[in-house]
Amino acid sequence: MTVTSTDIHRDVGEVWDAINGTTTTIVSALITRAENMVTLAAGTSSGYDVAVRELADAYVVDNVIGGLDGVSKTIGSITVGRKDLLEKRNKHFEMFEKALKFKGVNPNGVVVKFDMVDS
Repeated sequence: MTVTSTDIHRDVGEVWDAINGTTTTIVSALITRAENMVTLAAGTSSGYDVAVRELADAYVVDNVIGGLDGVSKTIGSITVGRKDLLEKRNKHFEMFEKALKFKGVNPNGVVVKFDMVDS
């Protein structure tokens, strides 16, 4: 499965409407950036779609944070504060790390091998 702009839109919800720049172009670039980072950590992005998706989500939220003029932004009918966006971004980073660790890779690029122990 390849991560698409539609997947990211589904994940970030209304934050999508606050992306700075041409939405699909920016999101495609952020997906590519996420794939490259996962490849650096794991040696490949193939089979790491969840990690790529979570990292791309975090990058999208980071894009919105970077475009804030003040401490909040009105998106649709709701006002979202910088703190809320930071928490959302950090949650995506946390899920990215968990997705890598689940596959036996730490975000710092160290591969963890699990050995079977006879009992």
